[in-house]
Amino acid sequence: MTEEEKYGMERLAEYLDMRIRNEEKSIKENRDKLDRDYLYHFAWNGEELFKSHFMVKRYGELRQVIRQAEAPGEVHGYIRHKREECLKELVSGSIRRRSTDDIFNLAHTYRLECMQRLVKDYTGFERLLSMKPPREEVKTKTEPETMKKKSNGLKI
Repeated sequence: MTEEEKYGMERLAEYLDMRIRNEEKSIKENRDKLDRDYLYHFAWNGEELFKSHFMVKRYGELRQVIRQAEAPGEVHGYIRHKREECLKELVSGSIRRRSTDDIFNLAHTYRLECMQRLVKDYTGFERLLSMKPPREEVKTKTEPETMKKKSNGLKI
């Protein structure tokens, strides 16, 4: 793998690590709230907690693929596959699960909302993966035109 290819994979891995840290922070905060008063905070924070767990799992899977991949093409393929899976579920899947359990139906709705977010994320991830390192510009030092040199090399 070339240095240019490594650059995009490293940027994506760093970005995923940041997103995972943010989601895990949210999970910890919501768990702390639930520990204080479960009945109250479950109603207010249950959705966010579910979605954070879902996203951490998906981001972690992608991070693992990046660690094991030998080339960016493998990661691109995985991202495209996962995006297509999400789109298929969103377009062709059932909006509602017809379960007798209301919480199960609600969790399905949350999953679909997370998949919508993942479709957007996967597009951004592919852009990060395709990043090339910035080119280093070699600047030549030029003297201001107002400065003139004497014949002996001293500036006037």
